[in-house]
Amino acid sequence: CLDQLRKEIIERKIDQIVIGYPLHMDGRKGKRTEEVDQFVKILKASFALPVHRADERLTSHAAEEALGRNAKSKKTLKSGKVDATAACLILKDFLSRDTRDNELTFS
Repeated sequence: CLDQLRKEIIERKIDQIVIGYPLHMDGRKGKRTEEVDQFVKILKASFALPVHRADERLTSHAAEEALGRNAKSKKTLKSGKVDATAACLILKDFLSRDTRDNELTFS
């Protein structure tokens, strides 16, 4: 996984990483949040790039709405379209903000 990511970083000249941060609706951290925190540590140790955590609450729901009524079909879920669309929404939201406004940014 890290080797492939390293290859993509080099080929695409990536200068920072944005990762979805799965907070509960009330803002609390959960088990998945702790797993992401551990993965962020691995990313920081493996790559000399800033890693930004971006709030991903409601992005799967927004992705399902964007994909339409077939979004919850087994075929669509298996294809990863919902997750890919949610990832695009997370990145779009992150990029539309001034980094000073990103409270979840930890470089």
